[in-house]
Amino acid sequence: MPDTSILKTTNIIVSAFMSNINTRIDRSLDKYIHFGHKLIQLAIPKIIFLEKHIIDTYFPTPTQKSDLLFIPALDRAFEYIIHNKHTIFILFDTSDMYFHNLPVPNFHVDSANQNKDTLAYMFLQNYKPEWLRIAILFLEEFALNALEHCAIFGKRDGFIENRSIPPVLGDSTIFPENNQYLWVDFGIRHMFSSDNELIDEFNHFNTNVSNRFLAACAIHHPMDRVRFASCWPEDTEILDIETRVQWIFAGSVFGGFRNPLLRFADLAKQECLDLITQKGHIMWEVNVWILILRKYPELFDLYHCDHNCSIIAAY
Repeated sequence: MPDTSILKTTNIIVSAFMSNINTRIDRSLDKYIHFGHKLIQLAIPKIIFLEKHIIDTYFPTPTQKSDLLFIPALDRAFEYIIHNKHTIFILFDTSDMYFHNLPVPNFHVDSANQNKDTLAYMFLQNYKPEWLRIAILFLEEFALNALEHCAIFGKRDGFIENRSIPPVLGDSTIFPENNQYLWVDFGIRHMFSSDNELIDEFNHFNTNVSNRFLAACAIHHPMDRVRFASCWPEDTEILDIETRVQWIFAGSVFGGFRNPLLRFADLAKQECLDLITQKGHIMWEVNVWILILRKYPELFDLYHCDHNCSIIAAY
């Protein structure tokens, strides 16, 4: 639970992009990169998982200096680059996924675009909760390191010469327990009519979520659920959940505080592994999440929207 004695919350966007997972006639690599640039330019703290060759080619930074951060809870180190004062890139590859190389012999989905809805695409979609887990634990460890170096060198803003701990991501490294994390698909710009609409809606989101946090603090709300974008009513009859996409969840946006997100990541990981090991199958993440919703409805807070600007405006 966040510290309600500190009446401040920081909203952090988490996203990822992996190349060569499918083929889309309507969206080339260059188009995805164009959309990604618009997301990265938002003046909101962000942690984004990208392949090294994508960073080198499309998102170069002035120094391109990377650093390593060991996360004890995950027993591994992550290479990262501070892209700007709002954005950290974590280097990632599909081979880092927990279900990489697991056999999925019965994979088949009923899709009008089989070149888009590939097995690799399903893996990527289902990894969203895990990327949120890594981002949460990464930022907590990052904040600890920053505080240690501030104490040693007497630098309140966290800048240590020759070290990658500048004043980045604002107050998220000062009060990490009060961070709210928002998964946002890397190409979300395509849901907005213009760049200005994207910027305006995310600015409103920042204000609205902060105000809702203050209201929740005032009534001592536990803030123990994950908020999900939803396109269909929750009681919609589900037919053929394993092969046909279901839009109770929009998929592109969901978020919350540390503990409910980590719990959801645990449940999503277990559900995926059970599907793969027991049925040799996997499907869209929005379908997998329905299975979790049925078992743990108390974890979910759904809001109605569509795949347009309302997905952020209604959050």
